[in-house]
Amino acid sequence: MCTSKNWRLSDVGILKKNMGKEKVCFIIMPISDQEGYEKGHFSRVYKHLIVPACERAGFKPIRADDEVKTNYIVIDIIRKILDSDIVLADLSAKNPNVMYELGIRQAFNKKQR
Repeated sequence: MCTSKNWRLSDVGILKKNMGKEKVCFIIMPISDQEGYEKGHFSRVYKHLIVPACERAGFKPIRADDEVKTNYIVIDIIRKILDSDIVLADLSAKNPNVMYELGIRQAFNKKQR
């Protein structure tokens, strides 16, 4: 955390860039039912736990099936993985797609906040 005594020019630039910008949390998790879990389990976890927690923390939660801008959902997912302020991953089901998407985020060495 920067105090008024040790602000750097780069800090001011970051603040200006982020002022008024909605912070986004991309949620990496299964979007369909998974073996070993009740039907609708992950939808309930997202709706009742993750969304309220993200909003309370000041982030707009987005999951892969929430927002599709192109006909290529993979491109939309990769953009969100790379462009989001933070990423939250539910690894509980050991879902290969979740692991892959988290690996993409880590491969690009995105700054963790």
